[in-house]
Amino acid sequence: MDNEVDIWSGTHRDVHPAPAGYDELANMFENEGTALKTWDPAAVRFGPVSCCWWYYWNGANSADKGNHGGVDFLPWWLNHVKWMDAVNGARTLDVFDIHAYADANRRG
Repeated sequence: MDNEVDIWSGTHRDVHPAPAGYDELANMFENEGTALKTWDPAAVRFGPVSCCWWYYWNGANSADKGNHGGVDFLPWWLNHVKWMDAVNGARTLDVFDIHAYADANRRG
């Protein structure tokens, strides 16, 4: 639904100065994913479009992992979106999308 949501507080600090938490990212995806299908029933929804290895495990707000039982962000996000879809009776995720950039060359 957006690109690299985990770094909003760095790339878009004017509109989102604090790191987004687990719940915010899942709830925002659910709300926007549902709304998108009302505007365009043929739309394909990608999510969470996370950027980097570290965020896959810790989320954007690393303090938030402890608030979710120490569960890594991506498995938590997938489970939460699936649960919210079941509760709401509608699917919101069409394509699980993550990407990463290679770490710096560590040859010495």
